Amino acid sequence: MYKIYGLVDPRKPDIIRYVGQSKTPRRRLMAHISTAKKNKKRNNRLTPKESWILYLIKKHGIKPEMVFIEENIQELSISDEKEIYWIAHYRSIGQADLNFADGGKAKSSENFRREASERNKRLGLLTVEERKQMYLSLPTDAKRPSRKENFANFLNENSEQYDAEFTKKIKERFPHWFIEHEKKLIKEKKEELLLLPFGAKRPRTNTKLGTALATYTYTGANCFDEEFDKKIREKQPHWFIKDKAEVNINIILSIPIGDPRPEESYLRQALTNYTSKNAKTYRPDFDKIIKERQPTWFRETKAKKYIECLLNVPIGEKIPKELINVLRNYTQKNNRCYRPEFDKIIREKQPTWFRKI
Repeated sequence: MYKIYGLVDPRKPDIIRYVGQSKTPRRRLMAHISTAKKNKKRNNRLTPKESWILYLIKKHGIKPEMVFIEENIQELSISDEKEIYWIAHYRSIGQADLNFADGGKAKSSENFRREASERNKRLGLLTVEERKQMYLSLPTDAKRPSRKENFANFLNENSEQYDAEFTKKIKERFPHWFIEHEKKLIKEKKEELLLLPFGAKRPRTNTKLGTALATYTYTGANCFDEEFDKKIREKQPHWFIKDKAEVNINIILSIPIGDPRPEESYLRQALTNYTSKNAKTYRPDFDKIIKERQPTWFRETKAKKYIECLLNVPIGEKIPKELINVLRNYTQKNNRCYRPEFDKIIREKQPTWFRKI
């Protein structure tokens, strides 16, 4: 039985990025991932689908998931027709953008690599001026050339190949290349910023995400987006506070009651610094509030366990070797870990232990 399946980003399961067919879809999913990795390793030209798979794995640490569109198809010829139909259907609603071919018996990845190879050979034989003329002669509804063709070098003012006259002509002939391209990049960056978990560190300004964040949230910028600014400030309020200590305190206090201690190392360190009386950065007000709010974070589970082990040792027996240092710490008055109540109980119960210490 054949099945028509779709590949989706697990975070956006409603958007079908790729449509395919297979008798063994789960095995086919693993083949998609392994083929993308192999082609990357061998420096082969990647298909859009393979680039997307590797982007999910490398950038977000997730793999694409498979959803079934149609099942229980008995014949291959019918399955081919169904695949062609579903690819056309999803393309009509702005999805299935990673399908290079129209479906059916066409081998999309082989066609993609063969055509790309032929195109690159042709480009390699052309002079710079001939390439420019070729781009200007493309139909007005043509797609923007891929990055592999180094088309952007003619448009980038910082590039040695920059041509102001060509840039002006190309923008007049293909305005949709620049509007759609910019819109796509802006949308992707905004989505990426909004997908970051609460408490994440603010992206640095020298990174693409950091630059985008500053651009879309600065009221004086041309690209200022009021709606995005409101959303990101609600989700990551600590990004917009200048005092680092206040940022950390706000994040820690916003953790729901009963949740475990924060896993991020910088928050754990901040919690220790602000609640340890011997620390220079000790904050008594915060210490009191957080201990009332999250008492489970401050239960001395290890100490409790060691004390129980020592108290459970039968009278007259030797001290367990692994607990000798623990006993010293809890019964010596000059030690920071000294516990007077335990010291009194254990001395009464095991007086022989203290003749040797």
